[in-house]
Amino acid sequence: MSRYHHHRIYLLRADATTHLENVEAICGALVWPLQGLLKQDEKHRADGYDGFNQVLKMRIESRA
Repeated sequence: MSRYHHHRIYLLRADATTHLENVEAICGALVWPLQGLLKQDEKHRADGYDGFNQVLKMRIESRA
């Protein structure tokens, strides 16, 4: 009834650093009825998924 897809792309830059792209996609019939459960308020995003993503991105991109 719905599909969730999550992947990461690691790209090597010309200066030998790494760039991370983190992609999520949710689609299907259940997205609309469940969208309230999928929302995060701005107050909690930095401590949750967004915070995790930012730390992961910084760690990966800091490696040569």
